[in-house]
Amino acid sequence: MTYSKKEKITLPTGLMDVHIHDIRRTFGSFQAITGASLQIIGKSLGHKSPLSTQVYARLNLGLVLVSIEKATQVMFG
Repeated sequence: MTYSKKEKITLPTGLMDVHIHDIRRTFGSFQAITGASLQIIGKSLGHKSPLSTQVYARLNLGLVLVSIEKATQVMFG
């Protein structure tokens, strides 16, 4: 049973299948996309193991791109 049904909360049709876990994953994803470290994401989501947080690593590409650009500039600059 979802929280909304249990608490008798009426949700818009598009949100009827949304679970707390979905919201947590979305929040963690946006933290990664905006540049938060895996350590910060793990702490904010209450993960006990860094392996639980590792799934978000693929979303934090901004810092990777900055590193690639810096290295390229040094190599060819």
